[in-house]
Amino acid sequence: MALTACGPGNDDAGSTPKPSRVGAADSSADSLASNGPRNEIQDSGASEDSARDDSDVDSTSQGDGDAVAQCESGNLKVAMENREGGGGMTNFQLSFQNTGDNPCSLTGFPGVSFRGRDGVQIGDAASRDTNSPAARVTLVPNGHAVAEVQARNGQSGLSGAECQIKSVAFLRVYSPGSKDQFNIPLSTNECSDHSAHGLRVGPVHSER
Repeated sequence: MALTACGPGNDDAGSTPKPSRVGAADSSADSLASNGPRNEIQDSGASEDSARDDSDVDSTSQGDGDAVAQCESGNLKVAMENREGGGGMTNFQLSFQNTGDNPCSLTGFPGVSFRGRDGVQIGDAASRDTNSPAARVTLVPNGHAVAEVQARNGQSGLSGAECQIKSVAFLRVYSPGSKDQFNIPLSTNECSDHSAHGLRVGPVHSER
């Protein structure tokens, strides 16, 4: 499934929303999953901005990454892959494909959050899973990098009051270092209460 990329919390400030283009990056902060009225999005808890602050990551190159520019959103295709659930959690990968003609690199953590049909964020944005070190990954043309994501599997044993479950319409993703959004269609239910936070994302790495 393809996505669409975006900026930090409160990322829907602006004028009339434009529909997202599946499989292409959209630098407009007003791009939503539907054509309904604009909603001001107040992102709480973990901020997707943190995914673009790579000052604390190990920039060790894989290949000749130091000589390769950062991947531009217009030359990336983002998809959700290998989704599976168990033990009250759902695990999947975000795949970043270089669709350009030249090698490019990615370093650090993507920004990830669940969104409703109106574009409003559901629950907190993904926190960083720092158990794996972040390193620069070089993508040759048509090459891929992936990031591991974990989330609660619906209500996951919590009470209705603890979870406050809501319907998810798409997953919003920012590639590392980018303010452009990718919106991946996703039909599921997730807890919206901040105390029920379970969304975590790891750094991009080469395919294993």
